[in-house]
Amino acid sequence: MLFLALLQQWREIWGLRDEPKWTFLALVIMLTGPVGLFPIAHLLLPEPMQGANLREYDHGAMRPIWWLAALTVVLATLFRPLVFGSDVLSPDNATSFLMFFGFIALAISKRPVIHAVVVPVFLLLVLSDIFQWTFVIGSS
Repeated sequence: MLFLALLQQWREIWGLRDEPKWTFLALVIMLTGPVGLFPIAHLLLPEPMQGANLREYDHGAMRPIWWLAALTVVLATLFRPLVFGSDVLSPDNATSFLMFFGFIALAISKRPVIHAVVVPVFLLLVLSDIFQWTFVIGSS
């Protein structure tokens, strides 16, 4: 799922290749999504994996990762409204809003059922975002 999120970020950034005017602040804001995904990918799995209780890890040590993921979604969602003046409440951001609230639920909840439902829903949301809004490279 994280790999799909990285591909989606790359695809959205690729769509900006023809933007004629960039500021350094716009570049920094644009990079918050991929940069946020990098530490998430690094922190995702405990070391060493042998003998690790992944359920305990998911409900304990992963909490900062869920908060980081929520922050990453907020920053990545605000990129186009802040830099290009687009509407933050656009349909293209619907999956981002759902993922933000899902990450908050994962960070707060220790209930296994929440984690068992939200994570597969995230996969569907990322796939939906790819196929519904930005399937063709170069389209706006």
